[in-house]
Amino acid sequence: MPTTLIAHYLDLARNPEGRFRSLNNVVFAEDKRGEIDFQSGSNAIIFKLFVDGVKCAMKCYMTTAPGQEERQGRVIDYLNSLNSSLFDSSCRLLRDELYVYDGLGNGSYHSALLRPWTEGVTLRRWLTEQCQAKERGAIRAMARRFTALSLELVGQVWAHGDLKPENLIVTPSGELRLIDFDSAFIPELAGNLSVELGTPGFQHPLRDARFYNRHLDDYSLALIGTALYALAEFPEGFDAAEDEKLLFDPQEAVRGQCEALHRIKAHWVDSGQSALYQLAARLSWPAPEIPDLPDVLQQIAEAQERTGKLSAVSTDINKDTYADTPELYRQNGFYGYRSPQGEHLTEAIYDDGHPFGEGLALVRLGKKYTYIDRRGVKRIDASAYDEAKSFSGGRAAVRKGEKWGYIDLTGRAVVAPAFDRCRPFCEGLAAVQRQGGKWGYIDPTGSPVIAPAFEHAFDFREGAAVVAQNDRFGYIDPRGKWLVEPVYAFAFGFRNGRAMAETAGTPGVPAQSVVLHKQGGRIIRTVSPVLPYLPPPKCPENRLKAA
Repeated sequence: MPTTLIAHYLDLARNPEGRFRSLNNVVFAEDKRGEIDFQSGSNAIIFKLFVDGVKCAMKCYMTTAPGQEERQGRVIDYLNSLNSSLFDSSCRLLRDELYVYDGLGNGSYHSALLRPWTEGVTLRRWLTEQCQAKERGAIRAMARRFTALSLELVGQVWAHGDLKPENLIVTPSGELRLIDFDSAFIPELAGNLSVELGTPGFQHPLRDARFYNRHLDDYSLALIGTALYALAEFPEGFDAAEDEKLLFDPQEAVRGQCEALHRIKAHWVDSGQSALYQLAARLSWPAPEIPDLPDVLQQIAEAQERTGKLSAVSTDINKDTYADTPELYRQNGFYGYRSPQGEHLTEAIYDDGHPFGEGLALVRLGKKYTYIDRRGVKRIDASAYDEAKSFSGGRAAVRKGEKWGYIDLTGRAVVAPAFDRCRPFCEGLAAVQRQGGKWGYIDPTGSPVIAPAFEHAFDFREGAAVVAQNDRFGYIDPRGKWLVEPVYAFAFGFRNGRAMAETAGTPGVPAQSVVLHKQGGRIIRTVSPVLPYLPPPKCPENRLKAA
């Protein structure tokens, strides 16, 4: 069919008498300037008009592809049968309804789509107004409505196919309605090629005509949702002049080169909004279909539900008890935290995670180390360090280059990196080793307390530490004095007043297990043929509870 120009349809709007096959009492609406009220796109023009006094929208096409009308009719019939609250279910395809003259005065009939007018403004226009006024609360509420709409859409067997702010209407009551289903997929069209590919700024770069199924909207939902939550915090980032995308370029996002996306992901990690980080991460998904999108959207909805309900978990940064300390869990190869009652406090987004110590947990995302609180909010940025360890005794060991030092609970460097190896602070002392030499002990300011004289040195427990000299192990007190001379092949630290060790043994004299008991200022040795059982200590290797 030859191309019909906008001017040809405007001629119809200005002279409508006798130009309709079935419609009666048609009056085209005018704008404030007295001109015909219409909107135009790349291949269609939409008029606002009244039919028998009812306000409607009529969509007319410049060109039509072979089979387009037949497909449109099937889509409209299917969607009307759903009676959905997501869109108006009274759309009609008017076949050969309009008599249109071309520039040479030749007339022919054209088809059009007619639906009741949806009161409201497009989401783009709504965002323009709200972002200019910096109405963060209103934008955040809209983002939540969009999450609810997204959850409903991903559960359908059909798809819109061209989701973008221009095809979402914000009603006067603040609800969202879908319009324009030219790219839609319905089950009975499965196996066909897509006739339209949607607006590139909201589509995955790998979407092509062969990708035509119920997952058409996956990428668009992730992109628009991410943008809405981002604008709720940074409305100044909205560009009203840019109508072909919303904050993020899909090509750059999928390649991992979108700076705006990197910034918002970092912000959500730092602020503990791990569910939103999950959504933003889906913009770099390698394919148009995002299989776990429903789970990610559900995580966001649940995170919103529990906002302000974290009081059951203590926020005292220096208090750790078994009853209130979040537990580390692992899911799909990533780490997150949940309350002792099983409620997710952060989604599993971290490449590595460690148990909470003194109110903070060490996590790693990529190569970036961070200490977070029980709400998942960043408290200490340790990204300047090449490695870090958990807090103990008010200090955490950090490595810069080849050397280790310590930071305090505010992130301040209190012991400069000067050690080849180090251990955590326990009972006010930490074992350290300089330049591959002997081990000694320092206090929390970094001052030497026990001179480096040991081949191995371990944490103080109950006033004693296991150390080694000449390949034999013994125990020292916090002043460095021997409590038990180094005579054992190996030894363990004291727990509940006792420790275990084993003699070296000699030819003809087998090794013996020894239990050491602390009684007052004395340590009493008991020989046992079988090493008694003690529960294993909590350590990084056993940090995970059953996920």
